[in-house]
Amino acid sequence: MVKKTPQTSKPASRKLRPLSAARIAVLLVLAVLLGLFLSYWQFPGAWLIGPMLVGVTYSMYQRKTYAFPPILYIGGKGVIAMGIATRFEPETLATVYHYAIPLVCCVAITSGLSILNGYWLWRWTDLDRTTSLLASVPGAAPSIIAMAEEMGANAVIVSLFHSLRVFLITLLVPAIADRLAAQADTVTTLTLSENSLVTRGGWAIVANFALLIICCALGEWLGKKLAFPSASFLATVIVGIIVFWNLPAPLVVPYWLFAMALLAMGLTVGLQFNLQKISQLMKAALIEVVLIFGLIFACLLIGYGFHRFTQVDVVTSVLGSTPGAIDAIVGIVLDVGGDAGLVFSMQITRLLLLILISSLLGGLWRRNQTEDSL
Repeated sequence: MVKKTPQTSKPASRKLRPLSAARIAVLLVLAVLLGLFLSYWQFPGAWLIGPMLVGVTYSMYQRKTYAFPPILYIGGKGVIAMGIATRFEPETLATVYHYAIPLVCCVAITSGLSILNGYWLWRWTDLDRTTSLLASVPGAAPSIIAMAEEMGANAVIVSLFHSLRVFLITLLVPAIADRLAAQADTVTTLTLSENSLVTRGGWAIVANFALLIICCALGEWLGKKLAFPSASFLATVIVGIIVFWNLPAPLVVPYWLFAMALLAMGLTVGLQFNLQKISQLMKAALIEVVLIFGLIFACLLIGYGFHRFTQVDVVTSVLGSTPGAIDAIVGIVLDVGGDAGLVFSMQITRLLLLILISSLLGGLWRRNQTEDSL
Protein backbone atom coordinates (compact mmCIF):
# COMPACT_ATOMS: atom_id res chain seq x y z
CA MET A 1 0.00 0.00 0.00
CA VAL A 2 1.39 3.40 -0.99
CA LYS A 3 1.55 5.79 1.91
CA LYS A 4 -0.19 9.08 1.19
CA THR A 5 1.77 12.27 1.50
CA PRO A 6 -0.41 14.66 3.47
CA GLN A 7 -1.03 18.10 2.06
CA THR A 8 0.10 20.34 4.86
CA SER A 9 1.20 23.89 4.95
CA LYS A 10 2.30 26.54 7.28
CA PRO A 11 -0.54 27.96 9.30
CA ALA A 12 -2.31 30.41 7.09
CA SER A 13 -5.52 32.35 7.04
CA ARG A 14 -7.45 33.37 3.98
CA LYS A 15 -7.18 37.14 3.54
CA LEU A 16 -10.36 38.96 2.59
CA ARG A 17 -10.08 42.27 0.77
CA PRO A 18 -11.97 45.32 2.03
CA LEU A 19 -14.66 46.94 -0.08
CA SER A 20 -14.90 50.64 -0.85
CA ALA A 21 -17.96 52.57 0.35
CA ALA A 22 -19.19 52.98 -3.22
CA ARG A 23 -18.98 49.25 -3.94
CA ILE A 24 -20.71 48.44 -0.66
CA ALA A 25 -23.54 50.80 -1.61
CA VAL A 26 -23.90 49.24 -5.07
CA LEU A 27 -23.91 45.70 -3.64
CA LEU A 28 -26.52 46.66 -1.03
CA VAL A 29 -28.78 48.18 -3.69
CA LEU A 30 -28.45 45.12 -5.94
CA ALA A 31 -29.06 42.79 -2.98
CA VAL A 32 -32.19 44.68 -1.95
CA LEU A 33 -33.53 44.69 -5.54
CA LEU A 34 -32.92 40.96 -6.01
CA GLY A 35 -34.34 40.24 -2.55
CA LEU A 36 -37.50 42.20 -3.39
CA PHE A 37 -37.80 40.44 -6.74
CA LEU A 38 -37.43 36.95 -5.26
CA SER A 39 -39.69 37.84 -2.34
CA TYR A 40 -42.39 39.08 -4.74
CA TRP A 41 -42.31 35.70 -6.48
CA GLN A 42 -42.35 33.96 -3.06
CA PHE A 43 -38.95 32.36 -3.62
CA PRO A 44 -37.88 30.39 -0.51
CA GLY A 45 -35.29 32.26 1.57
CA ALA A 46 -35.45 35.24 -0.79
CA TRP A 47 -33.64 37.66 1.51
CA LEU A 48 -30.87 35.16 2.20
CA ILE A 49 -30.32 33.57 -1.22
CA GLY A 50 -30.76 36.74 -3.32
CA PRO A 51 -27.99 38.72 -1.60
CA MET A 52 -25.80 35.62 -1.47
CA LEU A 53 -26.03 35.25 -5.26
CA VAL A 54 -25.13 38.94 -5.64
CA GLY A 55 -22.05 38.39 -3.50
CA VAL A 56 -21.04 35.20 -5.33
CA THR A 57 -21.46 36.88 -8.74
CA TYR A 58 -19.33 39.85 -7.71
CA SER A 59 -16.65 37.62 -6.15
CA MET A 60 -16.49 35.42 -9.27
CA TYR A 61 -16.38 38.45 -11.58
CA GLN A 62 -13.52 40.04 -9.64
CA ARG A 63 -11.79 36.67 -9.03
CA LYS A 64 -11.24 37.74 -5.43
CA THR A 65 -12.88 37.31 -2.05
CA TYR A 66 -14.08 40.28 -0.04
CA ALA A 67 -14.92 41.09 3.56
CA PHE A 68 -18.40 42.51 4.10
CA PRO A 69 -18.23 45.40 6.62
CA PRO A 70 -17.98 43.75 10.06
CA ILE A 71 -20.41 46.22 11.66
CA LEU A 72 -23.16 45.23 9.21
CA TYR A 73 -22.48 41.51 9.57
CA ILE A 74 -22.33 41.73 13.39
CA GLY A 75 -25.54 43.75 13.39
CA GLY A 76 -27.28 41.21 11.16
CA LYS A 77 -26.09 38.32 13.30
CA GLY A 78 -27.28 40.16 16.41
CA VAL A 79 -30.75 40.77 14.94
CA ILE A 80 -31.11 37.07 14.11
CA ALA A 81 -29.97 36.16 17.63
CA MET A 82 -32.56 38.55 19.09
CA GLY A 83 -35.17 36.98 16.83
CA ILE A 84 -34.43 33.65 18.55
CA ALA A 85 -34.60 35.29 21.98
CA THR A 86 -38.05 36.73 21.30
CA ARG A 87 -39.24 33.29 20.23
CA PHE A 88 -37.54 31.34 23.04
CA GLU A 89 -40.42 30.67 25.39
CA PRO A 90 -40.11 28.93 28.80
CA GLU A 91 -42.02 26.05 27.23
CA THR A 92 -38.99 25.46 24.96
CA LEU A 93 -36.92 24.41 27.97
CA ALA A 94 -39.67 22.01 28.99
CA THR A 95 -39.66 20.56 25.46
CA VAL A 96 -35.88 20.09 25.51
CA TYR A 97 -36.10 18.38 28.90
CA HIS A 98 -39.03 16.18 27.83
CA TYR A 99 -37.29 15.00 24.66
CA ALA A 100 -33.76 14.99 26.10
CA ILE A 101 -32.93 11.38 25.19
CA PRO A 102 -34.12 11.42 21.53
CA LEU A 103 -32.62 14.92 21.12
CA VAL A 104 -29.21 13.77 22.38
CA CYS A 105 -29.41 10.67 20.15
CA CYS A 106 -30.27 12.82 17.13
CA VAL A 107 -27.39 15.21 17.86
CA ALA A 108 -24.96 12.34 18.45
CA ILE A 109 -25.86 10.63 15.16
CA THR A 110 -25.56 13.81 13.07
CA SER A 111 -22.24 14.60 14.80
CA GLY A 112 -20.98 11.09 14.07
CA LEU A 113 -21.89 11.43 10.40
CA SER A 114 -19.90 14.66 10.19
CA ILE A 115 -16.84 12.94 11.67
CA LEU A 116 -17.37 10.04 9.23
CA ASN A 117 -17.40 12.55 6.35
CA GLY A 118 -13.98 13.74 7.49
CA TYR A 119 -12.71 10.15 7.48
CA TRP A 120 -13.98 9.52 3.96
CA LEU A 121 -12.51 12.82 2.73
CA TRP A 122 -9.14 11.71 4.11
CA ARG A 123 -9.35 8.21 2.60
CA TRP A 124 -10.42 9.36 -0.87
CA THR A 125 -8.17 12.41 -1.30
CA ASP A 126 -4.57 13.47 -0.66
CA LEU A 127 -5.54 15.66 2.29
CA ASP A 128 -4.10 14.83 5.70
CA ARG A 129 -6.37 13.52 8.46
CA THR A 130 -6.50 16.69 10.55
CA THR A 131 -7.33 18.90 7.56
CA SER A 132 -10.01 16.45 6.39
CA LEU A 133 -11.60 16.28 9.84
CA LEU A 134 -11.67 20.03 10.46
CA ALA A 135 -12.89 20.74 6.92
CA SER A 136 -15.89 18.47 7.59
CA VAL A 137 -16.95 19.90 10.96
CA PRO A 138 -20.15 21.87 10.31
CA GLY A 139 -20.35 25.25 11.99
CA ALA A 140 -18.12 27.68 13.91
CA ALA A 141 -15.85 28.36 10.93
CA PRO A 142 -13.68 31.03 12.66
CA SER A 143 -13.00 28.73 15.62
CA ILE A 144 -12.34 25.71 13.39
CA ILE A 145 -9.92 27.70 11.22
CA ALA A 146 -8.10 28.88 14.34
CA MET A 147 -7.90 25.25 15.51
CA ALA A 148 -6.53 24.27 12.09
CA GLU A 149 -3.69 26.74 12.43
CA GLU A 150 -2.85 25.47 15.92
CA MET A 151 -2.95 21.80 14.86
CA GLY A 152 -0.80 22.20 11.75
CA ALA A 153 -3.65 21.53 9.31
CA ASN A 154 -4.09 23.41 6.04
CA ALA A 155 -6.18 26.36 7.24
CA VAL A 156 -6.78 27.63 3.69
CA ILE A 157 -8.39 24.35 2.58
CA VAL A 158 -10.41 24.17 5.82
CA SER A 159 -11.68 27.70 5.19
CA LEU A 160 -12.54 27.01 1.55
CA PHE A 161 -14.47 23.84 2.32
CA HIS A 162 -16.40 25.55 5.09
CA SER A 163 -17.40 28.25 2.62
CA LEU A 164 -18.47 25.57 0.14
CA ARG A 165 -20.61 23.78 2.74
CA VAL A 166 -22.28 27.00 3.95
CA PHE A 167 -22.99 27.99 0.33
CA LEU A 168 -24.65 24.66 -0.51
CA ILE A 169 -26.68 24.57 2.70
CA THR A 170 -27.81 28.17 2.27
CA LEU A 171 -28.78 27.42 -1.33
CA LEU A 172 -30.68 24.16 -0.70
CA VAL A 173 -32.19 24.25 2.78
CA PRO A 174 -34.59 27.23 2.38
CA ALA A 175 -36.44 25.45 -0.45
CA ILE A 176 -36.64 22.22 1.57
CA ALA A 177 -37.85 24.06 4.68
CA ASP A 178 -40.41 26.05 2.69
CA ARG A 179 -41.80 22.86 1.12
CA LEU A 180 -42.03 21.15 4.52
CA ALA A 181 -43.69 24.22 6.04
CA ALA A 182 -46.27 24.31 3.25
CA GLN A 183 -47.11 20.63 3.70
CA ALA A 184 -47.35 21.04 7.48
CA ASP A 185 -49.31 24.31 7.22
CA THR A 186 -46.60 26.03 9.22
CA VAL A 187 -46.57 29.79 8.88
CA THR A 188 -44.13 32.45 9.89
CA THR A 189 -44.65 33.59 13.46
CA LEU A 190 -42.61 36.80 13.31
CA THR A 191 -45.77 38.76 14.08
CA LEU A 192 -46.48 41.63 16.44
CA SER A 193 -47.89 40.79 19.86
CA GLU A 194 -50.88 42.90 20.84
CA ASN A 195 -48.98 43.89 24.01
CA SER A 196 -45.59 44.51 22.41
CA LEU A 197 -43.66 47.76 22.71
CA VAL A 198 -43.98 48.49 18.98
CA THR A 199 -47.79 48.42 19.06
CA ARG A 200 -47.83 51.04 21.85
CA GLY A 201 -46.34 53.65 19.51
CA GLY A 202 -44.37 56.78 20.35
CA TRP A 203 -41.59 56.40 22.90
CA ALA A 204 -42.23 52.65 23.11
CA ILE A 205 -41.03 52.16 19.51
CA VAL A 206 -37.83 54.05 20.31
CA ALA A 207 -37.39 52.00 23.50
CA ASN A 208 -37.89 48.75 21.54
CA PHE A 209 -35.13 49.56 19.04
CA ALA A 210 -32.84 50.98 21.74
CA LEU A 211 -33.13 47.74 23.74
CA LEU A 212 -32.43 45.67 20.61
CA ILE A 213 -29.25 47.66 19.97
CA ILE A 214 -28.15 47.43 23.62
CA CYS A 215 -28.75 43.67 23.73
CA CYS A 216 -26.83 43.11 20.48
CA ALA A 217 -23.91 45.28 21.67
CA LEU A 218 -23.81 43.64 25.10
CA GLY A 219 -23.99 40.16 23.57
CA GLU A 220 -21.14 40.93 21.17
CA TRP A 221 -19.02 42.34 24.02
CA LEU A 222 -19.67 39.31 26.23
CA GLY A 223 -18.97 36.99 23.32
CA LYS A 224 -15.50 38.45 22.89
CA LYS A 225 -14.79 37.68 26.54
CA LEU A 226 -15.78 34.03 26.16
CA ALA A 227 -13.47 31.52 24.50
CA PHE A 228 -15.79 29.06 22.76
CA PRO A 229 -17.38 28.73 19.29
CA SER A 230 -20.18 31.14 18.29
CA ALA A 231 -19.78 32.81 21.69
CA SER A 232 -21.09 36.22 20.58
CA PHE A 233 -24.14 34.67 18.91
CA LEU A 234 -24.93 32.55 21.98
CA ALA A 235 -24.29 35.46 24.36
CA THR A 236 -26.67 37.71 22.41
CA VAL A 237 -29.38 35.04 22.53
CA ILE A 238 -28.94 34.66 26.31
CA VAL A 239 -28.96 38.42 26.93
CA GLY A 240 -32.06 38.75 24.75
CA ILE A 241 -33.85 35.94 26.59
CA ILE A 242 -33.11 37.51 29.98
CA VAL A 243 -34.39 40.90 28.84
CA PHE A 244 -37.37 39.44 27.00
CA TRP A 245 -38.54 37.35 29.95
CA ASN A 246 -38.30 40.27 32.40
CA LEU A 247 -39.92 43.08 30.43
CA PRO A 248 -43.56 43.97 31.09
CA ALA A 249 -44.10 44.19 27.32
CA PRO A 250 -42.31 41.92 24.81
CA LEU A 251 -39.61 43.12 22.45
CA VAL A 252 -40.25 42.85 18.73
CA VAL A 253 -37.89 42.26 15.79
CA PRO A 254 -39.79 43.78 12.83
CA TYR A 255 -39.73 41.67 9.71
CA TRP A 256 -38.08 44.40 7.61
CA LEU A 257 -35.19 44.48 10.09
CA PHE A 258 -35.00 40.69 10.07
CA ALA A 259 -34.92 40.74 6.25
CA MET A 260 -31.99 43.18 6.34
CA ALA A 261 -30.19 40.84 8.77
CA LEU A 262 -30.62 37.96 6.31
CA LEU A 263 -29.36 40.25 3.55
CA ALA A 264 -26.17 40.96 5.52
CA MET A 265 -25.72 37.25 6.16
CA GLY A 266 -26.23 36.37 2.49
CA LEU A 267 -23.81 39.00 1.20
CA THR A 268 -21.17 37.93 3.71
CA VAL A 269 -21.38 34.28 2.60
CA GLY A 270 -21.42 35.18 -1.10
CA LEU A 271 -18.46 37.55 -1.01
CA GLN A 272 -16.30 34.94 0.71
CA PHE A 273 -17.04 32.19 -1.82
CA ASN A 274 -13.84 31.54 -3.78
CA LEU A 275 -14.67 29.42 -6.81
CA GLN A 276 -11.17 29.83 -8.29
CA LYS A 277 -9.41 28.40 -5.25
CA ILE A 278 -11.91 25.54 -4.94
CA SER A 279 -11.43 24.66 -8.63
CA GLN A 280 -7.70 24.21 -7.95
CA LEU A 281 -8.64 21.36 -5.60
CA MET A 282 -11.07 19.86 -8.08
CA LYS A 283 -10.92 16.22 -6.96
CA ALA A 284 -11.17 16.99 -3.25
CA ALA A 285 -13.85 19.64 -3.89
CA LEU A 286 -16.02 17.27 -5.95
CA ILE A 287 -15.74 14.58 -3.27
CA GLU A 288 -16.58 17.18 -0.61
CA VAL A 289 -19.68 18.27 -2.56
CA VAL A 290 -20.88 14.64 -2.78
CA LEU A 291 -20.22 14.17 0.93
CA ILE A 292 -22.07 17.39 1.79
CA PHE A 293 -25.09 16.34 -0.26
CA GLY A 294 -25.01 12.93 1.43
CA LEU A 295 -24.74 14.52 4.87
CA ILE A 296 -27.64 16.90 4.20
CA PHE A 297 -29.82 14.01 2.97
CA ALA A 298 -28.89 11.81 5.93
CA CYS A 299 -29.58 14.63 8.40
CA LEU A 300 -32.95 15.27 6.76
CA LEU A 301 -33.85 11.61 7.31
CA ILE A 302 -32.66 11.80 10.92
CA GLY A 303 -34.67 14.98 11.45
CA TYR A 304 -37.76 13.34 10.00
CA GLY A 305 -37.22 10.36 12.27
CA PHE A 306 -36.97 12.74 15.24
CA HIS A 307 -40.26 14.30 14.13
CA ARG A 308 -42.01 10.92 13.89
CA PHE A 309 -40.72 9.78 17.27
CA THR A 310 -41.31 12.98 19.26
CA GLN A 311 -44.17 14.60 17.29
CA VAL A 312 -42.19 17.86 17.24
CA ASP A 313 -43.16 19.68 14.03
CA VAL A 314 -41.27 18.55 10.96
CA VAL A 315 -39.74 21.96 10.12
CA THR A 316 -38.20 22.27 13.59
CA SER A 317 -36.97 18.68 13.53
CA VAL A 318 -35.35 18.91 10.10
CA LEU A 319 -33.74 22.33 10.58
CA GLY A 320 -32.49 21.32 14.03
CA SER A 321 -30.69 18.38 12.38
CA THR A 322 -29.26 20.33 9.43
CA PRO A 323 -25.43 20.22 9.45
CA GLY A 324 -24.11 23.62 10.39
CA ALA A 325 -24.50 27.21 9.17
CA ILE A 326 -26.24 27.98 12.45
CA ASP A 327 -26.77 31.70 11.71
CA ALA A 328 -28.45 30.93 8.39
CA ILE A 329 -30.46 27.99 9.75
CA VAL A 330 -32.01 29.93 12.62
CA GLY A 331 -32.73 32.74 10.20
CA ILE A 332 -34.57 30.29 7.96
CA VAL A 333 -36.64 28.84 10.82
CA LEU A 334 -37.65 32.36 11.87
CA ASP A 335 -38.62 33.04 8.27
CA VAL A 336 -40.65 29.91 7.47
CA GLY A 337 -41.92 29.06 10.96
CA GLY A 338 -41.04 26.51 13.60
CA ASP A 339 -39.66 26.41 17.12
CA ALA A 340 -36.56 28.63 16.84
CA GLY A 341 -35.58 27.94 20.45
CA LEU A 342 -35.50 24.18 19.97
CA VAL A 343 -33.63 24.47 16.64
CA PHE A 344 -31.07 26.70 18.32
CA SER A 345 -30.69 24.25 21.23
CA MET A 346 -30.10 21.31 18.87
CA GLN A 347 -27.66 23.25 16.70
CA ILE A 348 -25.56 24.64 19.54
CA THR A 349 -25.42 21.24 21.30
CA ARG A 350 -24.16 19.53 18.15
CA LEU A 351 -21.71 22.35 17.52
CA LEU A 352 -20.10 22.14 20.97
CA LEU A 353 -19.96 18.34 20.79
CA LEU A 354 -18.20 18.44 17.41
CA ILE A 355 -15.72 21.05 18.60
CA LEU A 356 -14.83 18.84 21.58
CA ILE A 357 -14.44 15.69 19.45
CA SER A 358 -12.40 17.53 16.79
CA SER A 359 -10.05 18.96 19.40
CA LEU A 360 -9.46 15.54 20.96
CA LEU A 361 -8.99 13.69 17.65
CA GLY A 362 -6.90 16.43 16.06
CA GLY A 363 -4.62 16.61 19.08
CA LEU A 364 -4.28 12.82 19.17
CA TRP A 365 -3.39 12.57 15.46
CA ARG A 366 -0.91 15.43 15.72
CA ARG A 367 0.77 13.77 18.71
CA ASN A 368 0.98 10.44 16.84
CA GLN A 369 2.52 12.16 13.81
CA THR A 370 5.12 13.81 16.06
CA GLU A 371 5.98 10.48 17.68
CA ASP A 372 6.25 8.77 14.28
CA SER A 373 8.66 11.42 13.02
CA LEU A 374 11.02 10.95 15.99
